[in-house]
Amino acid sequence: MVVNTATLTPDQPDAVVPGFDCASQADDAIQVHREATGFYTVTLAGIDSGTAVSSSSGANPANAVTAASPIEDDGALTVKVWNNGDAQFVDGKTFALIAF
Repeated sequence: MVVNTATLTPDQPDAVVPGFDCASQADDAIQVHREATGFYTVTLAGIDSGTAVSSSSGANPANAVTAASPIEDDGALTVKVWNNGDAQFVDGKTFALIAF
């Protein structure tokens, strides 16, 4: 999946991301919640491992770096996004996430 964090703000911290979920195939199978600047919780229905690989993506990576880490054994992940040059956490970037 690809997530553009530009739509996630303190006033609108949640988003449903279109994606294929082979377990439930629900429209809301992939949910993203902005915790703080550059910190996002991604919940994936039907994926229990919490294992993923992330990278900056799209036309606006601007040297962004991303990392995904499992937070529980229920398919939830924390994704962090920061600038490569100054290591400041940032919003408004796009990241790609492959969960397995």
